[in-house]
Amino acid sequence: MLPQVHQHVLSELDRSVRADTVFVFGAVVLDVVSIAVTSSLADSKSATAQAVFWLFMCGVVVVTVIAATALRNGTKGCLAYHRALISMYEKHGVAEHFPAEGLRTGLTRYRLYFALVCLLGFIAVAVPMVVKVLS
Repeated sequence: MLPQVHQHVLSELDRSVRADTVFVFGAVVLDVVSIAVTSSLADSKSATAQAVFWLFMCGVVVVTVIAATALRNGTKGCLAYHRALISMYEKHGVAEHFPAEGLRTGLTRYRLYFALVCLLGFIAVAVPMVVKVLS
């Protein structure tokens, strides 16, 4: 039964990391596209261009908040799965084979993804707003 539990914890950890990667990728792509689109629409006076501008701006904020929340939850999941693995390894006397830096590396990765998503979200809102205000 232990191998099945171990495999289940590892597969959940892998699934969590893949899902978080999708959130990060989606947010980054939207932010880059949004910077290009909204920067070009910022100085336009037509009602359609203004509507598209504000839809993109709201979309960036919503997607950034969703991705940041997903990464925060992913961090919690990463911690829980690593603790479960370490507990299992300790009970069976093999914890010394688990890399001590593995958890720290995973948490650092999540923090960097979180910073990337938040920074790009900020830039995707700030750049077009600067163009809008200065034009």
